[in-house]
Amino acid sequence: MTTQSPSEPNALNFAFPFRDAHGKDIVDEHVFYDWLADEDTGNFAVSSTGMWHGGIHVSAEGAGKHLDLVHGVRCIADGWIVAYLMNRSPVVSQIAAGDGKSALTGHYSSAFTLVRHTLEFPANNTLTFFSLYMHLQSVAEYRQKGLKEPAYWTRSYKITNDANDKPKSDIHHGEPTSDQVGLNIHTKPSDRDYLGILPRGARVRIGERSRDEKWGKLEAIESGPLIPPRVNSAVRPGAETGWVFLGKEHGHYLLTEDVSEAHCGRVIVPQEPIKIGAGELIGHLGRYWLPADPAREHRMVHIEVFCDDTLPRFLSESIKAAEKITDFDKLSLLRIERGTKLYMGHSVDEEGAHAPATGMTQIYGQAALDALPADCKGPVDNDPFNHGKGEPWWKITGADSRYADITGWVRNRQTPAGRVTRESPHAWKDFETVTGADADNPTIFSTVDAWLDHVLCEDKPATSDVGKLKPLACSVYRQLSPRRNEAQAADELRALRQNKWLRFRASRLMPKHRSEWASQSEYQSFFEKVLQRVAKEPYHDAEIERIKRLVWWDEVQKKLKEAKQPFPASPNVFHIHPVGLVSNFGRKADECRCGCCYERKFQVTRLGSNYGPIYWGSRAMEKATVLVDMLSAGDISESERRILVAMSENEGKLDSVQSYDSEIATAGAMQKTINSLGNGEFPAQVAQFKISNESDYIELFEKCGWSVDGTGLTATMYYAHPKLTGGERITGDSLKKIIRNGCSAENFRSMITSAPLAAIVHAITHKSYERLQLMDFINRLRNEVLPAVPKHYSHPVSAYFLSDLGRATALDQSVNRPAYVGRDIGKALDNFFADHPSLSRNPSEWAENHATYETEILEIYGKNREMAKVNGVSVAPTRYSSLKNSLA
Repeated sequence: MTTQSPSEPNALNFAFPFRDAHGKDIVDEHVFYDWLADEDTGNFAVSSTGMWHGGIHVSAEGAGKHLDLVHGVRCIADGWIVAYLMNRSPVVSQIAAGDGKSALTGHYSSAFTLVRHTLEFPANNTLTFFSLYMHLQSVAEYRQKGLKEPAYWTRSYKITNDANDKPKSDIHHGEPTSDQVGLNIHTKPSDRDYLGILPRGARVRIGERSRDEKWGKLEAIESGPLIPPRVNSAVRPGAETGWVFLGKEHGHYLLTEDVSEAHCGRVIVPQEPIKIGAGELIGHLGRYWLPADPAREHRMVHIEVFCDDTLPRFLSESIKAAEKITDFDKLSLLRIERGTKLYMGHSVDEEGAHAPATGMTQIYGQAALDALPADCKGPVDNDPFNHGKGEPWWKITGADSRYADITGWVRNRQTPAGRVTRESPHAWKDFETVTGADADNPTIFSTVDAWLDHVLCEDKPATSDVGKLKPLACSVYRQLSPRRNEAQAADELRALRQNKWLRFRASRLMPKHRSEWASQSEYQSFFEKVLQRVAKEPYHDAEIERIKRLVWWDEVQKKLKEAKQPFPASPNVFHIHPVGLVSNFGRKADECRCGCCYERKFQVTRLGSNYGPIYWGSRAMEKATVLVDMLSAGDISESERRILVAMSENEGKLDSVQSYDSEIATAGAMQKTINSLGNGEFPAQVAQFKISNESDYIELFEKCGWSVDGTGLTATMYYAHPKLTGGERITGDSLKKIIRNGCSAENFRSMITSAPLAAIVHAITHKSYERLQLMDFINRLRNEVLPAVPKHYSHPVSAYFLSDLGRATALDQSVNRPAYVGRDIGKALDNFFADHPSLSRNPSEWAENHATYETEILEIYGKNREMAKVNGVSVAPTRYSSLKNSLA
């Protein structure tokens, strides 16, 4: 009997905190550890100076050389932002230079973001853990570099100099003065009842918005005194929460969006935690001066994961449930245990006389296996005992007992000796909690003096011996390495980053020690003891002051407790390696991520003298993967489904994308455009998608270089690419030139590569976006076409056109020439009633003759609608004929 595998009730998505330098997703944790070896400081869980360190550092000149720093630090898992701090500009340290020289100025970041995550397995067994991203870039640096700020930062709006509203004049008190000008505050959207005026330059926060996104309700006024609505009067009650117009007047915006400076420099705990998905932008590397050269610009981020004492209980229940998993697809990890013989070839007959045996346990995620080169993937197994029949072989890299690399072949499944196995992430294989006394100092030594003896190379016995370590460090050391020299324990721990296999092993240890972001009393005591034996350096005072400024634990704990949100009761927490955690739960990479499978499917076409790329598409509306789902879910009716299918021949493909006319790009079944300024119906649609499907938007657009700011028809689309745009977000003519680069008469009709447009093809064919495209048609039919009243008539289109053909014909024109639907149906009715002068103008009175009359009206309307022209000939008759063939 087959044992049913337990389900995963709350499956989290995970993502590495960066993409590689080419903008691609990282799939192999071992590569990331190799890059982290380039970091001089901030190694997990012991730094090179012999201090505890609960996370990892990524700096621009270290691991950052191999990473996509342009697109910044990414959230490692789905979660909720519970606290953050923005720096208005980098924090400044004044550092004495000594010897009478001028003081040096060092800059650093105290900005951070804290995200709460919940992992559940099996049902009702939950672990709340937190990921921290410390030393993030300041607001001023984002503005200086023109980078997109994190979406979760509090936004404010500044009243521009294009706002020209003034108080009403008064015959007794004269005209308004020159400085009494700004933006009216309304009692409600579109109302002409004014409560006051926001002066130019005032900053406000917007809360609720109107359905059309053109109006916003004031949430707070951050700066600027309100102006009364009438000269020499008072501001009316309710002005602080009134409504303001968010659109353009005379082609200019009246408000510009910016980061709220009023929220800079203090810990923000949102009233409601902010949802964030795996891979979404957290921020960018901030400045952090180094004692060796404080004036040099050094950029880094500290990333860590921690949780409270619920971890051991959660692990026990999770591991117990994981043992019952039999579904092979859920065993996403290949584990090669210590002592495994590696085959010399991918066959059970090719063990070899001197097959190397592994001295360290090795683990590969399925995504890393899939990414192996072809010569490391063997054919299916030929094992006569069926231990791995039908499964492939993998050529992997392991280590021998001396930590030297060895390579060889392993089966994909269980070996006869049970040393190669497929494992569930929920089994937490090789992860171990580590506990022990922490000795109340931030080093790995039992005392500060023992640490000083070691780092100062004092002429004392056994300064590196395991006996000089605090109990917690001793436990870490002994669990870290199967082959060790305990007399050199401290040296080996400090040199941890230099050994790739020990780095990997360390990624599975979860030591419990005091957070460095908690109260700094132990650091104060530490420095006092250090300065008793070491001459005071010029930077010491600045370093002590900096450490004080980086403390946030107590304040966050207090605010989260007041908000009744979970947070560890004690700063003594378990620390988990962020890369090891992500790799354990990492998902299989998207084989067509960012449209890479479409990149070479673009053809050079032209319109007049304009040449550009086009992907003609392959998916008609009737082939939409979500059409059946929408029908069965009741989102659309059978009649609406028939209308969509009939229109599919007249409309573009769901996945067609091009750039060769006056616009930047045109996409989708309704051929929505990004106009030459970066605005248009496609940015409006993407902005709507961002609101309704934020995680999909991040995955399909932002991770692939495309982003949208704003909402509605004021929304603007941008594109950024590490190579094509140098990491800069661009739009307008600059973007159009990049997209069309290489398209000319010389390669007309040739196939070319287009990474920007391929990403759009991939995005708009995703199920959630495909559904949005189809609902655009349906919403237009329901909300614009059918309620419209033909010109000179009093009944809506829905009353005249009861048939699918009639409604499809009206929708067909609305998609093509929306402004003329009411006018042209009105003209058709004029002609119809000229032939039937005694017929009632109320279609509900046509009774059994309604279908006959409707057909007559459609024959007039369908062929004579104002539509696009091809070579001077209207497409109306042929499009109507196509609809009739499908629906008549």
